[in-house]
Amino acid sequence: MNIKVFLLLTMTLLLAACSEDKITSENTSNNAIPVETSEVKQETFTKTAELVGKTVPSEQVPIISSVPSPITKVNVEDGDAVQAGDLLFQLDDSDIRQQLAQARSAVTTLENTRNQVNAAIQQQRSTQSQINSAINDAITQLEDIELPEESQGEEAVGTVTETLNQLKQLTGTGSAITSNALPLINAQLEQARQGVRQAEQALNATKITAPIDGTIEQINAKEGAPALPGSPLAIVSSKNELKAIFQVNEFQKENVSKDMIVTISIDDIDDTFDLPIQTLSDEPNPETNTYSMTVLLDQIDKPIPSDALATAQIKTQSVEGALTVSNKALLFEDEQPYVFLVQKDRAIKQEITIEAQGNRTSYITSGLEKGDLVVTDGKYQLTNRSKISFKK
Repeated sequence: MNIKVFLLLTMTLLLAACSEDKITSENTSNNAIPVETSEVKQETFTKTAELVGKTVPSEQVPIISSVPSPITKVNVEDGDAVQAGDLLFQLDDSDIRQQLAQARSAVTTLENTRNQVNAAIQQQRSTQSQINSAINDAITQLEDIELPEESQGEEAVGTVTETLNQLKQLTGTGSAITSNALPLINAQLEQARQGVRQAEQALNATKITAPIDGTIEQINAKEGAPALPGSPLAIVSSKNELKAIFQVNEFQKENVSKDMIVTISIDDIDDTFDLPIQTLSDEPNPETNTYSMTVLLDQIDKPIPSDALATAQIKTQSVEGALTVSNKALLFEDEQPYVFLVQKDRAIKQEITIEAQGNRTSYITSGLEKGDLVVTDGKYQLTNRSKISFKK
């Protein structure tokens, strides 16, 4: 190839490349970055802390059987509303009924025995009284007999009288023996009656009823399975005075107090509710080092399930007439906050001082003025003095 032609082609390509690069740079500098903005406002700045907890009933009663019998009938399901006294579970009572019949039979037998002993004692006492009366008459008659002096008859009378007195003492022996049997019979009778009472209580325990008005939860019972004492068959949760429980750390506790109004929201319920704090524990939980906070939900007229997720917004700071900027506008460089301030069609990097940061806005004390526009969307594509356009 002719050297002149080669040089001409090379110069032509270089000029074309330079021309393209120049055009591209100019286009880049003239392309405006689309952004969205918000206005710096002077308003009441509110800082809130968000706590997440759960709704729980004010009372939860486990249903526990005191009788280790198989379950013959389950009358409820999870979520059923029940009233106090409603029959929840029926247990097999055949063995207990047999025990009750045996205990009642023992009571009847012992009562009959005691009645017979009492009748025998009364009869013995009557017989003894008659014998004693006859002996006393005989002694009196013997004492009234006049005997000649130095007669052997007086000695004979004394001997007869002594014999009659010994006989009178012996006639009471049978009654005493019979009476001594009564305490033993009465003790056995009381023990048998206690057995009847225990069997009746066990029989009543085979019918397990609701202890309070509420809702059935966590059923752990099946027909045919044994009802083991100590293992809950279900839980009845009170449907009155539902409350939300939250855990508060030491820093948050400094900003909350009993009766303080907090904003409550609950999963699957659109509305929010301003309610007072009912209780706030004085001492932290040693395991979590947090304080328990409860809020009663009885003012809410909508159905609230237990164990639902609840959120509490607590106002921890409030400043009237504060200069606020949207948190969407904030950027940080070496921990120094800044924003892009809109000046005509340019984005100017502007450092600011943040006094407090809330959920949606931050309270600033320097760097901006009321009415300033700052970039909220598109800020990551900007550098200082970038040309911008406004999204429509």
